[in-house]
Amino acid sequence: MFRLFDILTLVFERLWQHRILVFWTLLGLSTATTLALSLTLYVDAVYSNLLDDQLGDPPYAFRFRYLGAWEGNISPADVSSASASIRQEFAQSFGLPVLREAQYIGIGFWGIRSAEDNLNIGNYSIGTLEGADTQIQIVAGEWPAESTSANEIPVLISEELFYTTGLEVGDTLTATRSGGKTVTLKIAAMWRAANTNDTSWMLPPKFFNEVLLVQPNDLDTMIEGNDTPIEEVDWYVLFDGTGLRTSDVQALLSNIINGERNVNATLPGIRLDISPKSGLESFNEEVNELRQQLVIVVLPVGGLILYFVTMLSGMLVGRQQHEDVILSSRGMSRRALLRLHALMWLILAGAALGIGMFAAPSVVELVGRTTSFLRFDNPTPDLSIQFTQQAVLLGAATGLIAASSGLLIAWRTTRQSITSFKQSQARAGKAWWQRMYL
Repeated sequence: MFRLFDILTLVFERLWQHRILVFWTLLGLSTATTLALSLTLYVDAVYSNLLDDQLGDPPYAFRFRYLGAWEGNISPADVSSASASIRQEFAQSFGLPVLREAQYIGIGFWGIRSAEDNLNIGNYSIGTLEGADTQIQIVAGEWPAESTSANEIPVLISEELFYTTGLEVGDTLTATRSGGKTVTLKIAAMWRAANTNDTSWMLPPKFFNEVLLVQPNDLDTMIEGNDTPIEEVDWYVLFDGTGLRTSDVQALLSNIINGERNVNATLPGIRLDISPKSGLESFNEEVNELRQQLVIVVLPVGGLILYFVTMLSGMLVGRQQHEDVILSSRGMSRRALLRLHALMWLILAGAALGIGMFAAPSVVELVGRTTSFLRFDNPTPDLSIQFTQQAVLLGAATGLIAASSGLLIAWRTTRQSITSFKQSQARAGKAWWQRMYL
C-alpha cells in the first residue's frame, strides 16, 4: 500500500515539474477524447429520436404463427411447449418489458346448425382468444359466461355475425366437425371491437367475425379424444421500447435472431410473420452510414490532433529522460521505469476521459443547434444525450491510443544508460527542419 503511494507521489512530482508541457499534452488528449465521444453521442442522440418512426405501429410487436394447413395439425402439448418458449425464453431474453401478450388457438371449421329447427347456418371456425379483453367491447350478454347446462358450451360471437346470420344471444347451436363429435353451443354474448383503428390487434378484428370464441376449458372439452386437433395458433407479444437507444439496436437484433431460432426448435414450422427485424436492420444501416461519413469528416482533424499529441509526448518524455538515466544509474530497472511512464500516461488518459465526458455533451448540443457556419439557431428540440457503454469505451480507447505514443517513445529512451545519454547529448544533430534548409 505504502509502496503504491510512493510510486504515485513520484509520478505526480514528475508531472508537476513539467506542468506546462503536461497541460498542453493533456489538452491534446482531452481534445481527441472529446472528439471521439462527441461523434458517438451525436449519432446515438440523433437517431434515438428517430428510432420509433423507422418501425411499424406498434413498433415492438411480434407475432408467431403456426398454420396446420401448411405444416399439419398439432397437439395441445405442442402448443404448451411453444407458449412456454415464447413467453419465458423469448420474452425474457429480449431485454424489454412486456406490455401485452395475446394468444389465439383455432381448432378448424365446424358445421354450425340451429338446434331448434336444424337450419344450416354455415361453416365457422371455433377457437379461444386470450389477452384481448381490453380490445373487445361486449354489446350483449355477459362474457366470460358460466355454462347453465353440462351439455351446452357458451360461445361469444361478433356483432357482424348477428347482422349476416341473424344469430343472437340465447340461441342454441349444434357444431359438428368432419369425422368428429357433435357438441351443443349456446350464444352467451356478442362483441365488437372497442377501437376499430387499434393497430395492436394480433389479427385484424374482421378475422374474428367468422370465429365462434369459447373459453379455454371448454375448448379442451371439445377436442377430447383427438390427438392433433389444433389447426392454427397465434402468439402476440408487445414490448415497451421506451428509452431504447441507437446503441441497443444491434443487441436487439441478435436477441430476435436467437429467440426466433429457439422457438422454431421448440415447434418446427412456426413463423415469425410480424416483427421489427427488417425495420431495425434498415435503421442500423442508416446509422452505420452516418457514422462512417462523420468519421471521414473528422479523420483529418483527428490526425492533426494525434500529431500534436505525439510531438508534445516526445517533448515531455525528452524532458524526463535525464531523470530516467539518473534513476537507472542508481539501480532502478528499465521495467520499473516503464511502469512509471505507463502509470503517468494512464493518469493523463484517465484525466482526458473525464474532461471529455464533461465537455462532450456541450459539443453535441452545439452541433445539434448548428444550421450553417457559425449559426446556431436550429429550432428543433434539444437532443437527448445519454452516455452509453459503447461511447465510453470508444473515448477511453482513443485516449489510450493517443497516450501510447508517449509510452512508445519512453520505451525507446529508457534503453539508454547515463553514459550513452551524455554521449548522445554531446553529438546532438540539427533539427529535421534545419537539415532540410528551412
